[in-house]
Amino acid sequence: MKKIFYFTLLFTLCLGFTACGDDKEDEPIIEPEKPFVWNGDWNDPNDPNYKKDGYNPIVGDWHSQDDLEIRLIFTEDFVINWAIYDKIYKKWDISQFSTDKYLINNDGIRYIRNVSQHTREYKIIIENGEEVLLMRYQFPADKEWKIYKRYKG
Repeated sequence: MKKIFYFTLLFTLCLGFTACGDDKEDEPIIEPEKPFVWNGDWNDPNDPNYKKDGYNPIVGDWHSQDDLEIRLIFTEDFVINWAIYDKIYKKWDISQFSTDKYLINNDGIRYIRNVSQHTREYKIIIENGEEVLLMRYQFPADKEWKIYKRYKG
């Protein structure tokens, strides 16, 4: 009788351990992000990725989704302006954000603000049929993307 009891106990334990298999097969494989590397100014004729007809995919007015009282405006002549909503006068105050023209490539912009150089990584995605601009600082790198959508005034 003891042998049957021990055999049943051993069999139950073995069956229990096989039922607790590795769950890693159900987890999605997440590729680590590639480190950001500045890829030059694609509007500079000396850059190997120079675009003769100009390169400025972020041109336009982008409304922050993190702070709805802020917009970033990237001009065709590579100047960054920002608009801050004045709650008292109920209007947008627009002023120049960068002190010089910005440089741009396929995944980053670089500009001077208050005497220091800033670099932001960016990407444009389509979400629900709408363009979304994602940006985050580099050097030091932010983990969180700031979200902007085209301003519809």
